[in-house]
Amino acid sequence: MDLRFLLLQLCFFVSGFAALLYETAWTRELAFVFGTSELAVTAVLAAYMAGLALGAALAGRWAHRIRRPVFAYGVIELGIGLGALAVPFAIRGLMGIYVNWLGGLDAPPESVGLATALFHLGGAFLVLVPCTALMGATLPLLARHAVQTNDQVGPRIGYLYSVNTAGAICGAVTAAFFLLPEFGLRQTIYFGALANALVFAAAALLSRYAPAAQGKPARRSSGFSPVLLLISVSGAVSFIYEVLWVRMLGFVLGGSTAAFATMLASFLIGISLGSAVASRFARDAERAGFGFAVAQLATALMAWMTFSLADWLPSLAALLNASSSNLLPGAVLSIFTLLPVTVCIGASFPFAVRLMAVDVDDAASASARVYAWNTLGSIVGSVAAGFWLLPAFGFEGTLLVGTTINLLLAVGAALLFVSGSRTKVLTGLAGLTMVALMIVRPGPPYSLLGMAALSGGEGSGNIDFLGVGRSATVTLKKVGYSHQISTNGLPESMIQSLSNPPDLYQEARWLALLPLLARPETERVLIIGLGGGRTLSAVPPS
Repeated sequence: MDLRFLLLQLCFFVSGFAALLYETAWTRELAFVFGTSELAVTAVLAAYMAGLALGAALAGRWAHRIRRPVFAYGVIELGIGLGALAVPFAIRGLMGIYVNWLGGLDAPPESVGLATALFHLGGAFLVLVPCTALMGATLPLLARHAVQTNDQVGPRIGYLYSVNTAGAICGAVTAAFFLLPEFGLRQTIYFGALANALVFAAAALLSRYAPAAQGKPARRSSGFSPVLLLISVSGAVSFIYEVLWVRMLGFVLGGSTAAFATMLASFLIGISLGSAVASRFARDAERAGFGFAVAQLATALMAWMTFSLADWLPSLAALLNASSSNLLPGAVLSIFTLLPVTVCIGASFPFAVRLMAVDVDDAASASARVYAWNTLGSIVGSVAAGFWLLPAFGFEGTLLVGTTINLLLAVGAALLFVSGSRTKVLTGLAGLTMVALMIVRPGPPYSLLGMAALSGGEGSGNIDFLGVGRSATVTLKKVGYSHQISTNGLPESMIQSLSNPPDLYQEARWLALLPLLARPETERVLIIGLGGGRTLSAVPPS
């Protein structure tokens, strides 16, 4: 591996670092406009990733014409930094539009209504896509320069993808744990812009010593390739697992920004490692096809095994003293929980690139198309998991959907790209795995869902009801002679048993009566939130 390629990987690491700084900061800043509902967060994420896909698709079409791709990469990084500095002003303008729109309505819009969804998505798209499209264009440009021979297509693009993901891990963690708490939103953006400027300077210097690329036409496979369908569906399944585990690990780590960054970093670590390892084996199409099928089969197995062990997490969290107030041991637990499945997920990308590329001249176009379709699939997976799969099928049902799709992808890849007896072996293993998953279906992880997120460890009581919604998981636990309502592991209220002495709950009843004592003439009372009904029960009937 030559020194110039190592320096290029370092630049791409910093690019990923800055990109996740921006994503973390922009998500926080756009929350002041859209709020923090599941719809709002999903709209921001979808707009961010749509920009990445758009940029990759466009860059794949003209990267082969650029004679100095490293310098072009540096210029794009400078453009990202300048654009990021303008995003806060665009968000202010969006806030003004939103306020004017709300002011013209007779009543507040539905939180999940069509008009609200379109505004969230359209607003986030307009604000974020100029920058994120530039981010998406960087991988095809670097692939244009880095890949010089046919056997470098899979390995070098896989390494670039891996180091960029590693930079993203560091960016997410640094933003959540250090920059945002210590310096705030605006200064975090400045740090990201500085990183982009450094990458521009380094790329400009490297381009002086890099040989000019030949501006010959790229060889693109004609029409739609089944590889694109496979990698897009694979991206969708990977985000189904991410949404599933972010929701479940929230019972251990809580729901803070730092906790979310910890879970995101845990997921990305495995993807980075998986891509790096698989890159070494993605040197020709035959091995890449076999590797892709094996990666999908292994993803299904690891996802099922990891979910089956979820009820051990409360005991491990108690052993490590992991909780929402002690995130370091929680991060260790999260990483080792997700590592097996995420390594398998990350392995699919370099294999797909090698399958897509006709030869070295097709490297930039192939990487762009695979990256774009994988990202589009990720958007679909994140939306489907949060808004449909989890509410409709619960945790174990969503897992079964994901593993079934992985096994179908393994069979499809084996039939399309693997020859000889290995095709029968892979399809047979996938079939046996499917039968095994249908027979040994894991149930809901009640021990994990009964955890108290603030204190760590397994909570007391048995779960009598479990409800999985779009943005929260609600449990009803029998604790002693009463029932406790918890949302995402956080106790919300107690429902008093008829056999309980009423004086055990006098404090809550007194608080509810304070407004009435201040205004005894009150005839109508507005109570926001029912909870366990204790406030309502304290209000006099007349």
